[in-house]
Amino acid sequence: MASNNNEIDQESQPATVEHVPLPKYYVFNETGNIMLCTTGSDTHNLSDAFKNICGEVSVFFAAMTKAIHSATNPRTNLPYSIYNHQALQNVIDNSGVFISINQQKLKFRSDKVGDQLSKGLLKTLLGCEFGNAGLNFARAMFEGVGKEATCMSNPNETAKNDATGHTNSAGNLFFICESLLGMSIISAVLVHIKSEDSTEPLEQIVNFRENHPAHVQKERTWTFNKSTYMFVAPKFFKAYAQDLNDVNSPEFMRYVQNLGDGLRKMV
Repeated sequence: MASNNNEIDQESQPATVEHVPLPKYYVFNETGNIMLCTTGSDTHNLSDAFKNICGEVSVFFAAMTKAIHSATNPRTNLPYSIYNHQALQNVIDNSGVFISINQQKLKFRSDKVGDQLSKGLLKTLLGCEFGNAGLNFARAMFEGVGKEATCMSNPNETAKNDATGHTNSAGNLFFICESLLGMSIISAVLVHIKSEDSTEPLEQIVNFRENHPAHVQKERTWTFNKSTYMFVAPKFFKAYAQDLNDVNSPEFMRYVQNLGDGLRKMV
């Protein structure tokens, strides 16, 4: 029975209902930056609402890619790479459609190379188990990340980073579009990847094969900074808040302000 201090006697409580997780079915786009995931096995009959949201994500990703490639990196006088972490962070910070959820620092250790290494990296970054799927895009993706990391690690680039006070780093951005029991949820994962051994570039290791003569069987370590965001597409927001024009509308900002005022009263 319950005591006066609201403590619960677990033995007097009925057995809790068992919660069984549903399997998820997933598919990636060709580059691996957009992952579609659903709890329904009938993947050919997704709701129109979910398809529309995925379309918005696709359009945003295309616009973001074009914007990044169209901007000149002042440190190199070349267009930014889609694997430039700072460029991706700037897009997130200035777009108005990302809401920060959490940040994590992870380590990944592996003695694998090539496709197995690429798949292991992706599994760690997204926190997903992909079974025996090939994930053919993964090697090209991490080769691109590795090339960006190598470019940033040269002495001239490092000196520019130190002089400007900004640290360039290599990374990638993933969009995860989920239909969970029919509910659409879009999240984005931004990662910064750093090897603890600068003598072996990532772009080289992911292109090794197990029997490559230059491949040395040893464990390697990578550090990840992982930031997770909720992605709020403007049309999605309008559909569920018809009196608001967009995510930056005065009404929405006043609502956010009211929520913040309530939190400040706790101090």
